[in-house]
Amino acid sequence: MNVVLDEEKRCLEQMIKEFQKEHEIMKLEYEETLAAMKMVQQDKEALQSTTQSLMVSTYTTPKKCN
Repeated sequence: MNVVLDEEKRCLEQMIKEFQKEHEIMKLEYEETLAAMKMVQQDKEALQSTTQSLMVSTYTTPKKCN
């Protein structure tokens, strides 16, 4: 009986280790994804700012007539 329980305990401990390892991997992937999303958001904001600046300069700069 003890042998069966020991084997079951070993299996459960192994499963816990695997879950912990998978959790760490998923946590790192999540953090990488968040960092990438922040970079994309910053790029989007920079693009919007540049677009806005270009639109303002286009409308405020007199056009030359030939």
